[in-house]
Amino acid sequence: EDSGYLPRLAVLVDRLLNKIGLTGRAIIPLILGLGCVTMATVTTRLLASRREKIIATALLGIAIPCSAQLGIVSGTLAKAGGFLPWGVYGFMVAAILVGTGLLLNKIMPGKSSALMIDLPPMRLPRPANVIKKTWTKSFNFMLESIPMFCIAGLAVSIGQMTGVLNTLISFLRPITVGFLHLPDDARIPTTFILGIVRRDFAAFGLTDVALSPAQAVVAMVVITLFVPCIATVGVMIKERGPKIAFSIWIGSWLFAFVIGALLAIALPPIFALAGR
Repeated sequence: EDSGYLPRLAVLVDRLLNKIGLTGRAIIPLILGLGCVTMATVTTRLLASRREKIIATALLGIAIPCSAQLGIVSGTLAKAGGFLPWGVYGFMVAAILVGTGLLLNKIMPGKSSALMIDLPPMRLPRPANVIKKTWTKSFNFMLESIPMFCIAGLAVSIGQMTGVLNTLISFLRPITVGFLHLPDDARIPTTFILGIVRRDFAAFGLTDVALSPAQAVVAMVVITLFVPCIATVGVMIKERGPKIAFSIWIGSWLFAFVIGALLAIALPPIFALAGR
């Protein structure tokens, strides 16, 4: 930001992002989403129109893995065979991001606003400015997110005490086995449910489950597309309203399992041909 590169990056990608209903400014929350989707959802405030904010929020909630999740995914796919699993995973996530953006751009009324942005001179950042901005933004992020994480922890604790959590796990188990063709292991639906609290929990919980390369890719794609963490959902409700937030939340459930079921059918022959 202080070097002056971000505005230039926005200009470089503006024409590309116009195709999915966004302006070049949207590259900032999309990049931040690879760190934390909760924080990135907050930064969609810098987009000009409500339409762009909704599209960016949907893309963040569905197709952008956070850094914690991406680290676990990387390790799982490395164990599954390296390049081929990574290639399939990367292609699928990128294709879903682009496809979702194109669809939303087509069905949502209106058009992308024009990009009006100042281009400051390129310069070396001042360390004092970087430290001050980092502190301020981190503090503001904690103010936004800590209440959401507290609510998430309370909701999960209540779910455990009332048996709702076990009911959800029992509901998901036939889906993970019958539709996603994953092993009949209680840890799989459990980690999916825990992923609602923190997205990386879902990936981490699968590291000890014996998965074939095809199953590993299916599982990693599904947990990437799976519901945003509850802190992100809380911020979505605050920023976009409950109707849009829950539409994205419920839609991501359906989308993740449909794509996962299709991959569960298509990938085993591909990996068999590749000798995996």
